[in-house]
Amino acid sequence: MVFKRSGISPAVNGESRALNVLSCGLTAVAVAVSFIKPKKPVENPILTETLEGEEDYCFLMDGSILMGHNGVIYIKKNPFKNPNSKWEELLDCRKYGFDKFYRIVTNFDNTKIALVAFKGKKP
Repeated sequence: MVFKRSGISPAVNGESRALNVLSCGLTAVAVAVSFIKPKKPVENPILTETLEGEEDYCFLMDGSILMGHNGVIYIKKNPFKNPNSKWEELLDCRKYGFDKFYRIVTNFDNTKIALVAFKGKKP
């Protein structure tokens, strides 16, 4: 899985759908799906690679990205401005008694984080 600044998702009912990462003001980044059929395919740069085998992520207000892997939350500091930034360990959740989670989200001002923890196989 890769993040792209914009791209074309697979055809839905025979029509292409464009996926755009939009800047909302100066402090937030959001993902929006635009139902505009592009006139011609667009070559899109890759923003960053995800962690191996993971698909859930969230953007922070400064453009950084959070992801979890094997009970640890990782951060990639603003790949929009720092294309060579690396994934860094932010918090080891295993110290708090859970080592499996998959959804990750923060509140609007990035002061709280929520994860969906599970036991056994990933739902």
